[in-house]
Order: sequence, then structure tokens, then C-alpha cells
Amino acid sequence: DRVTGVDALSPGSDRRLTFLFMGSDARNSAIGRLDTVMVVSLKGDQISMASIPRDTARIPNPAGGVFGGKVNGLVRSWVSGGMSRDAALARFETVMENLLRIQIDYRAVVWFNGLTTLVGRVDPITVNIPNEIRDPKQVDDYPDEWGVYFPRATSYNLYDYNPSGDTRCDGAYKFDQNPPVDSTFWCHRALPFVRSRKGPNNNDWVRAKRQQGFIFAA
Repeated sequence: DRVTGVDALSPGSDRRLTFLFMGSDARNSAIGRLDTVMVVSLKGDQISMASIPRDTARIPNPAGGVFGGKVNGLVRSWVSGGMSRDAALARFETVMENLLRIQIDYRAVVWFNGLTTLVGRVDPITVNIPNEIRDPKQVDDYPDEWGVYFPRATSYNLYDYNPSGDTRCDGAYKFDQNPPVDSTFWCHRALPFVRSRKGPNNNDWVRAKRQQGFIFAA
């Protein structure tokens, strides 16, 4: 009903319902770096997604010239300069509309704990993992050991927290002497899954594709 019913969200003059999704690297509601910037657009029964890499620089300024720094730091720099959080996010939305030459209807920003809360409302979220993830630079939650592992798998379930209080997103896979990694070392928590970008065959482009697949699965 929120898409097509009497309470439907307005798609704007382009008749396409478009959202700007932003993921902050903060565990509370403070504005950190927006390491995830994604546009999701719905028209009829089609969903289109596009992600902007966190290190993208020289973003055009609608007022002229380009912004200094990377795209993931713009909102934080404006807030640090005295702008309110809402005003900074509204400005960022305008910048993205100008950059992509599109109309954005709604925006949403989520923090680590917010993502975990949302996942808890609908989990398990079932995804396919085309290549195993061995990320030694990812930490599930402080002060856990660094490192998370997700196997190559189909129909793999992700949760807000690991089932049964299991804390296997703690780097323990690095000590397994018998690859493939024992299933007791598998991470099933959604947050490190969508955050990971380090390790073999892993980078920001791969992460963006993983995040899009995760949203589609959710």
C-alpha cells in the first residue's frame, strides 16, 4: 500500500519513486562518514539500484566548482562546520540529485545499531554468497577480535546477531588449521556482512554489489 495503495508515497513528477540510502559508520546516531551511498528507484515492477563508491572525489557543487574531499565525508564536514544534521542531509540530497541528474523523493540514513534493529524485525535474511569472505580488518563489535568469515554459499541466513548468542564473528577462523573453515566459525550477523571490503577478492565495488543484493533479499 505504501507503493501503490491509497497511502502510497509520492513518486514526484518523474513518476519514479526514488530513495537516497546512506549508511553512517557510527554505532550511535552521530554523523560519521557515509561509507554507503545508494540510490534505489522503483517504477512499476522494476527496481534499479546504483552505489557511489566511498572514495569518490571532486563531487560537483551545484553552486559551482567541486567539493574538496571524498563523498563519504561531505555531510560530516558540514555538520562539523555548524550546519544542523537535517540541513546537511538535505544539502547532500540536493548534491546527489545534481550529480546524477535525477529526482530523489525520500532519503534515509542508518547507523550500525539502526541496521541491526531493522534486520531483527525481518530476519533471517537469506542471501547467496558467490565467494567466501575472509576479512581480517573487519570487527563485529568492540572489543572483539578482528576478522570475520562468511563461506561461499547459497541460501545463507543472516540475522541481527548470531543465533543462540554465538559470537563467531570474532576472528576465530584465522586459527583454523583445516580449511575449508569449520562451520562453527561462520559469521551469520548481517552488519559485518554488508560492511566487509577487505581480504581476497573483496573491495568497495564488491561490497556495493553485496549491499544491493542484501537489500533486494530483505
